[in-house]
Amino acid sequence: MKLSRVRLLFSIMISLFFLTVACEKEDVNKNPTLVSFSLTMTPDGVGPTDDLILDDGYIVLANFTVIAVRNNAENFEFTREFPEGLKIPFMSSDVFSELQFDLPQGDYNKLTVRFETLTGNGVNLFVSGVYNYNNPLKPSSLVHLEFNSSKIFETDLADISGMTEFRLNEFKQETPGIILNPQFWFRDVTVLMLNSTTFNLVNGEQIITIDNNNNSNVFNLVDSMAGGDIKCIL
Repeated sequence: MKLSRVRLLFSIMISLFFLTVACEKEDVNKNPTLVSFSLTMTPDGVGPTDDLILDDGYIVLANFTVIAVRNNAENFEFTREFPEGLKIPFMSSDVFSELQFDLPQGDYNKLTVRFETLTGNGVNLFVSGVYNYNNPLKPSSLVHLEFNSSKIFETDLADISGMTEFRLNEFKQETPGIILNPQFWFRDVTVLMLNSTTFNLVNGEQIITIDNNNNSNVFNLVDSMAGGDIKCIL
C-alpha cells in the first residue's frame, strides 16, 4: 500500500514537472521581441553593364505582411495597411515605426515578408541613377525608372549564410534589412537598347525616363524582372 502511494506521488510530481516546463515554454514563445524592418536598395547588383549606375530612389507601400512558421508554437500571419501610402526613401537611415513589430520570441522555421506598392497616387516605385555612354563625345544621362501600377514583393528572412531558421529573444531587438536589387531587374536589357533610349533635356540635363510611356521596350523587360533577387537579411 505504501509503495503504491509513493508511486502515485512520484507520477504526480513527474506530470507537474512536464506541465510546468510546457507552460514556461509556451509563455516564452508568446513574449514579444521588437523587430524593426528596414527597406533599402543595393547599387552593387550585376546589371547589363558597369556603365549603368543605379543608386537612389524610393518606394510607396500600400501594405506589409508578416507570415511566420514556428517550432512548438502557433503559426501566425498579419498585415499592416497604409491607406495613404508609406513612402520610404531607399538611402535613408531613418527608422520607420510603421515597420516595427512586436513578434513572439522563440524558434522560427521560416518568416516571410510580403509588401505591395500603392496605386492611384502617381509613381509608387522610383529608382534613379546615371548611364555613361562610354563615348567621350556623348555626355552621360540621368536615369529615372518609374512604376505606377501595383507590384508585390515577397521574400524569406535569412541569415548571411542563407539559413531561414532562427530564434527571437525578447531581450535582443532584431533589425532585419530588406534589400531590393534594381540592377538585377535590367538583366535582360542590352547595352544596345540602353544606347538607343530616348531622353529629354531638363534644365540642360539629359534624362532617360523609363516607364509605361517612355522607352517602353526597356521598361517591359525591367518590369518583368522587378522583385527578382530580393533579400531579407537578419
